[in-house]
Amino acid sequence: LHYDSDYARERGFNAPIVDGQMIGGFLAQLIQDWAGPDAFLRKLNFRNRAMSFPGDAVVCSGVVVKSYTEGDEDFVDCDLWVDNQRGERVVEPASATVRLPRRPVT
Repeated sequence: LHYDSDYARERGFNAPIVDGQMIGGFLAQLIQDWAGPDAFLRKLNFRNRAMSFPGDAVVCSGVVVKSYTEGDEDFVDCDLWVDNQRGERVVEPASATVRLPRRPVT
């Protein structure tokens, strides 16, 4: 279904579909690129809402909704979503919790 065009057509699709975990990988990359190499993606949740096909353009977006400290660690919670070039929301809802690196006190 994800790689075999003939099999995908037998199942009613025009082409193979992108594995939903790949979209999850894109979301993880978005978070890591934003938070930096010393941050840690503690939790990622997402629900696929629409099919993605090879060649689709997907745009991953997010916003910080909460920042807080637990013990001596700083965290942010983010709401995330993914849209495609057809104006469809591919992923929603989605969320992430990220442990941020501590900044040195000066």
